Amino acid sequence: MNISIGSFYRPSSYQPASPTPATTGNGAFDAAMQAFENIMKKSPIQRQENAWLKAHGLTRKQFEKLPPAQKEALMKEMTRDIENQVKQQAASKHKGGATDIMA
Repeated sequence: MNISIGSFYRPSSYQPASPTPATTGNGAFDAAMQAFENIMKKSPIQRQENAWLKAHGLTRKQFEKLPPAQKEALMKEMTRDIENQVKQQAASKHKGGATDIMA
């Protein structure tokens, strides 16, 4: 008895699994992947700077176009804010951490 793979019964409602977003050329998926890759190419400090600029209503391009004195003032403020943020994060890690007790 010879049975070929194509001779198996398939119900009329059978639908093969839909392709994954990566294989369909889905524009939204491709755009999301590109955005993710662009973010991951940046260093942590670049991501922090961009987040700070965004929180202050600026893009990197807008910031670069500012007069030197204004850029310098914003850089000082950014540096101070990011340093404070890092200190707060470090302090919160130590607050909830376990304490070594020697008996």
